[in-house]
Amino acid sequence: KKDWRKTKPVKRTEKIIDAHNHLIISRNLGLLFEYNKEDFEKEVLMNQYAFSAAFSNTLSNAVKYASDGSVIKLVSHIDYDKSIYNFEIENMVQRPINVEDVLRKIKQGYTRKEIEDGVYYETNQGIGLEYVVNLLEKLGGEYELTSGNSFILQEEKTKGMKRKTYGVVTPEQYVPPLPSFYFKASIPIKEE
Repeated sequence: KKDWRKTKPVKRTEKIIDAHNHLIISRNLGLLFEYNKEDFEKEVLMNQYAFSAAFSNTLSNAVKYASDGSVIKLVSHIDYDKSIYNFEIENMVQRPINVEDVLRKIKQGYTRKEIEDGVYYETNQGIGLEYVVNLLEKLGGEYELTSGNSFILQEEKTKGMKRKTYGVVTPEQYVPPLPSFYFKASIPIKEE
């Protein structure tokens, strides 16, 4: 495909996190990045620019909307059977996101009343996500989005993965009973 380049997606993910580390620290957040060790140096063909834009935007939003002092979880892995690179990101938020409403805004846009009331400009809710979702759809990728009172990225899911920490992650951290926001993106790849 025209815009596809040789890329090490897990290593590229790490570089994008490194570029956001100052924001993570400035918000007194932590980030746990977990990945399969074998995938770190693995090179595949993918649209690296579209991936970088989608991931950077998703990470920026996670940092922006995370509850102060919380830990963002990020898991990435290559699924060779499905020819996709997945990144999953989850963070604590002050209130659950109305996923149906956000997806409606992404697919149909804001209503005239929402724009006139200033909701569109005040909350920015869904604008960056709209960009990422549209990008994934154009690439032939997929996404999953949930928000609620339970966490999807549990330790059992990441057992045996390599872990890198950023920002402030204390060994035993009190986790307040706050809701979560979870986003998973699947980006097409080809093995060489």
